[in-house]
Amino acid sequence: MKAKSFYQGIIWEKGDIKMLAYDFSYGWTASVLIVVFLILFILGIII
Repeated sequence: MKAKSFYQGIIWEKGDIKMLAYDFSYGWTASVLIVVFLILFILGIII
């Protein structure tokens, strides 16, 4: 949901830098968590 908000922020709030920065902070955090989860999941399969 946060990642979705991040992309919507880029598309819909392009004129509002403050809103974009707000969505970016949450979108970036969600993206990092997703990447970490995927890495652990892949390592779990390999091991």
